[in-house]
Amino acid sequence: MGSTLANNSSSPKHLEIVIKPPFWHLPKPILKSLGLPKKATYTPSEVAKALGDHIDVMRKRLLASIYPEPKLYKGKGHRRFTAREVLRMAEIKERIGLGFDLRVTK
Repeated sequence: MGSTLANNSSSPKHLEIVIKPPFWHLPKPILKSLGLPKKATYTPSEVAKALGDHIDVMRKRLLASIYPEPKLYKGKGHRRFTAREVLRMAEIKERIGLGFDLRVTK
């Protein structure tokens, strides 16, 4: 029975999916809408200002694991955020505004 399905000429032989690079590219208008210039990394105060948060609110959300901890640190443990991390934090803040509870449960 399996051989009759394999020999059927109407069944597709393969499926081709084309993803055109750069699919990882962050669109500039999103960063501009947050009020951020295009840079490699951003300081916590720049990120807090772009998100419309006070720096202490942002630190509290980082400590509560609501916002993801940045992967980059520059000397003496100072946080530096990439554009991708800032956009992720903006998405989380938007979801919080919609009423989602994003606290980590153990």
